[in-house]
Amino acid sequence: MKGEVSEKKRCHGIVRGGCNAKLAVVWTTSGNYVVSIFVEAHNHSLTTPRKVHLLRSHRNVLVAQKALTQKFSAANVPMHQQFSTL
Repeated sequence: MKGEVSEKKRCHGIVRGGCNAKLAVVWTTSGNYVVSIFVEAHNHSLTTPRKVHLLRSHRNVLVAQKALTQKFSAANVPMHQQFSTL
């Protein structure tokens, strides 16, 4: 119906979960890096190596991959074939 606004809400993952794990590194006057704080305890499960590429911090495209996909696109190679090649 016109004029009605549906309230769809997207599900977003938890960005901050109160995890206290921490690593702090400082530069010393002697020219070395020293670990000043290290807290290993996580309050959540860690991802598997098989799924780590899905993390935002690991999402990147190498220059060579970008150039290759541009060449594939110029040659009219479908996207699904480009992804399976990469």
